[in-house]
Amino acid sequence: CLRSVRRSQVDVVRELLGESSFSAENTDVLLVDPAYHGNVGDSMLTEGEFVLLSDLGWARERVWQCGKAQSQGAVPECGDFSRFDPDDRDRNGEVKGRNKLALFQAGGN
Repeated sequence: CLRSVRRSQVDVVRELLGESSFSAENTDVLLVDPAYHGNVGDSMLTEGEFVLLSDLGWARERVWQCGKAQSQGAVPECGDFSRFDPDDRDRNGEVKGRNKLALFQAGGN
């Protein structure tokens, strides 16, 4: 039953992203304010987000993270998001054209 639910979740997200438009090959992902605190439920939501992204092709180490409140200083502050875009230009300063996708943490009551 749970495998079926997971397959459905991945299929729904793939459809929402449009497989040709947003893929791990052409899109950078930013997870905004993941939970790194004592609330186990919020922390499990963060872990679930990483698992879903992995199922979609984004390994954990390829997901940018920035914090506001829930991350409690474990990741860099979000600011204006521009500094999470280091690979967007080539050596000549030309824009590479990678898609950008920000996901906001599901927890937080």
